[in-house]
Amino acid sequence: SEGVIELSRDSTDPESGAPWVISRPLPNARASQAVVNDFLGMISGVRIESFLPGTPAAPSSGAGADEKSLVEISLWSDRPDERKGGVKLAFFEDTSKDSKFVICRDRDRMAEFKVSREKVEELSAAESPNAFRDEMLGNIDPKLVTALEVRITGGEPVQIYRNGDRWIMRAPGASEYLPAAGERVLNLVKNLNESPIVEFTSDSLTDPALYGMDPPLAVLTFGAASHENLKEPAPLTPQNSRALRLGVMPDGKVYANYLGEPFVYRVYPEVPGYVPLQRIAWRSLQLPGFSVRNVKSLRQSVGAAPVVELTKDNFDWKASRAGEDVTALLDTQAAEELAGQFGSLQAGSWQQEAEAGRAALEKAPIVLEAVYEYYGATNADKQTGTCRVEFAPMKADGPSPLYFGRHSGVDGTFLISAKTVLSLTRNLLAPRVGP
Repeated sequence: SEGVIELSRDSTDPESGAPWVISRPLPNARASQAVVNDFLGMISGVRIESFLPGTPAAPSSGAGADEKSLVEISLWSDRPDERKGGVKLAFFEDTSKDSKFVICRDRDRMAEFKVSREKVEELSAAESPNAFRDEMLGNIDPKLVTALEVRITGGEPVQIYRNGDRWIMRAPGASEYLPAAGERVLNLVKNLNESPIVEFTSDSLTDPALYGMDPPLAVLTFGAASHENLKEPAPLTPQNSRALRLGVMPDGKVYANYLGEPFVYRVYPEVPGYVPLQRIAWRSLQLPGFSVRNVKSLRQSVGAAPVVELTKDNFDWKASRAGEDVTALLDTQAAEELAGQFGSLQAGSWQQEAEAGRAALEKAPIVLEAVYEYYGATNADKQTGTCRVEFAPMKADGPSPLYFGRHSGVDGTFLISAKTVLSLTRNLLAPRVGP
């Protein structure tokens, strides 16, 4: 009926985590859990000031059955030990002169009593179901996310999966997986969860084009399926996933809708910016590396200085500079530290607009190369790998806080701190003393 707001949840068991939703007049609209719980707290906090001699059937005020209530509240439970029919409370005006109370009639207990008018006015302030709606866009539990599929107009699609703490990614349909930045996925979830809804625009999506969703700018599908292994991740289905669509109109307004739901929300313009356009932005910042003990040789080239080359046999290092044996000058601790840092490098961020980086790296002043051994499918399958990294300052003149970087094992360029790069140029040789 008109003016009725109904809220429900699948279970009252706290362990189930069943959320409150609006049942009427917006079926299955997400409710704000905090607002609903506060409302229930307000109801339970209403204090009976005094009991009246009447009953709902024969009210003390003399009012008839047709008297209009200020607000009516009914509560039901799914527990078999609770009273059938729940609790039904109706609040009416107290006709007493200058009364600070209203009359409450408990239709189940057939009781009538007075309660604070101020409290009832707070309860009746929720005249619209929007007062109970979740005002945040996301409402996504990051602990449950095991997959993310991103499709974005003008960008590169990507599929990302998690098993435990391990994240991997691929282009849709590709067989090759790459390490993924799980923290980037979780940061996206955090940003969406903290993005306020500016306006509840429509409760009946009939024409997606009216909101820039034909086609949408982006579709973000979050999955919660369990993957037995990451070689064959579980497929995303309507039962184990939820897809958020974003649309942008010519006037710059941004709208959001969850696929399969009729509700359309207007959100702030920065929301689409949470989604990178290029696939590489989802890649793990940890660069492919190697173990120090498996290093066979290192090569350090810094600007116009002579190239320093190191070779390692078990634990013995040898060094040469411009073809001259300078092992006697080698700081072996510095060599070990360089090998360890080189083998465990981490990018600061991936470049999505990489033209400037590629141009600067064409004449990279700092280059490191390594040759190392690693094992294939078995311990008897020993193989040799190579690794090359190049660095160039973002600013050609003057100090630069960041450097462009490129790694031979990864497509694309990245940014890295100058402090990290300069530590890789450490002096490996002690100054020569005497002639």
